[in-house]
Amino acid sequence: MTDQNSVPTRPPSPPPIDHPRGTVVLVLGILSLILCAPLGIISWILGRSALKEIDQSPGRYGNRGLMKAGMICGIIGTCLLAVVIIPVGVLVTVFTLHGVSTQGDDARCRAEMETVAVAEEANYAQYDTYTDVPGLVAHGLLVTPPTDVIVDAATGSVSGTGDCAGVTP
Repeated sequence: MTDQNSVPTRPPSPPPIDHPRGTVVLVLGILSLILCAPLGIISWILGRSALKEIDQSPGRYGNRGLMKAGMICGIIGTCLLAVVIIPVGVLVTVFTLHGVSTQGDDARCRAEMETVAVAEEANYAQYDTYTDVPGLVAHGLLVTPPTDVIVDAATGSVSGTGDCAGVTP
């Protein structure tokens, strides 16, 4: 006999299953902290999409905490990546730009030294003597005097000073 006052019961629902990406997200998140920070981005993206799937079907998946832990590890790994990559990128940029500007200075110095050497040769051919940079300007052989190049009036040798010190023609 059945009891008229009893409420029919539902059959018990099956226990929630683990989301298939739960372990992957956690492992990638941990690896992003230990070995390879770029894996954090992958862990973060996979964890976020899996959490959306879990939220869209309540009761189906049961490893939300595992998924969230993996995603948080991925976020931390991504932040660590940014903390390392940004300063390294700045340093590389600074040293690259410094190298480019130094090469530009060297080229400018060599060009100025070559111009002064040619003017000094013309001065020697015309006056049978060497002179300094102001003398070359006075003789009309240089229009504007170079800022970091000097001439030894005794020998006619050209050398660099200031930014051009150590640069050979």
